[in-house]
Amino acid sequence: MKKLMYLIVLALILGLVLTGCFLSNVGQVPTNEQSGITYLTKNGILNPDLVALWRFNSDATDSSGNGNDGTVYGGKIYEDPSPMGQALSFDGTVDYVEVAHADSLDVTSAYTIEVWVNVTDVPNNIYRPILFRGTTNANDIEVYIQAISKGLVVAHNRGNGGTFDYVRFDAPPIGEWFHLAVTFDGTDVQAYYGGTAITVNQNTTQMVPPLDTEKDWWIGKVDHTAFGTLSGGSSVNLFKGLIDEVRIWKVPLLQGQLGSLIYDFGGILPPIKADGSSVFKLGRTIPVKFQLRDANGDFVSTAVANIYLTKTSNGVIGIEEDAVSTAAATTGNLFRYDDTDNQYIFNLATKLLSVGTWEIRIELDDGMSYYVEIGLK
Repeated sequence: MKKLMYLIVLALILGLVLTGCFLSNVGQVPTNEQSGITYLTKNGILNPDLVALWRFNSDATDSSGNGNDGTVYGGKIYEDPSPMGQALSFDGTVDYVEVAHADSLDVTSAYTIEVWVNVTDVPNNIYRPILFRGTTNANDIEVYIQAISKGLVVAHNRGNGGTFDYVRFDAPPIGEWFHLAVTFDGTDVQAYYGGTAITVNQNTTQMVPPLDTEKDWWIGKVDHTAFGTLSGGSSVNLFKGLIDEVRIWKVPLLQGQLGSLIYDFGGILPPIKADGSSVFKLGRTIPVKFQLRDANGDFVSTAVANIYLTKTSNGVIGIEEDAVSTAAATTGNLFRYDDTDNQYIFNLATKLLSVGTWEIRIELDDGMSYYVEIGLK
């Protein structure tokens, strides 16, 4: 009997201890590791179909949020302006960009490649490589301007163990800026100059998909013996001219989507911290603010931006909902633009929310979304 009473008392004590521990954690905001959420950086988390975006604004940082930063080899000369702002200059001798292999860049069944290009010249014994996924003598994907014909070639599986296939399109402009896009839907490839579909002049648009052989990407460089067969040529060919705003998508964009403007998101502004560590008192109005710029660095005032909330506390992800504002000037969950400070603002009401961690999603009309967390106590 005494033993039974002892066990009952012990169980009661343990229950009180555990209850106290549980209550002491109510309202605490999980740390970065606990929440499992990727926090907003200056570049943010963009459209999930966009796997890389190199703006070449003084560096080769990947602005897609996937961390696929490039390394620039050679002179590292950034020239201004291009149609999309600053551009990277390639001298045709030593300049190129290398991007290390990443799973996010292993596009195979479908893709879109976009790039602003101004090629200086195309000699009869030199190819002008634009974008390659490969290494010496083994390429998954090739996009280049061909010597002699001056046509644009898209090729898959050269020397990588797959079935080699290619298509050549009519020659692109030389000595002037143009927007190049190449789309592949798993069956057909199509090139566009300035949004116009270009005629095929060798083979057909049907192509076998590229293999994924976990290769790096090269911008402005190819190293393959097949490119060194012309008299006076070399297996190493380098781009000469200017390249800007390189994008890789894991889906085939529609013709009307090509070349669309992606705003330069300047990051979340105070009082919210970009690292997700901000904690506010429940019931407080929290101003959510950010700025947008275009390719020329000018403020964008006409964007459409919406704000959404999701409860994420204690590993449980709730249902996304429209945010509510305390400002009468705000319509629904739309941000309004403040001309004085050149910023978008939404006065977030938290009175009807609950204690814990909340994820804020900012959705822009360029198709991109940006995320940041806040805590309420």
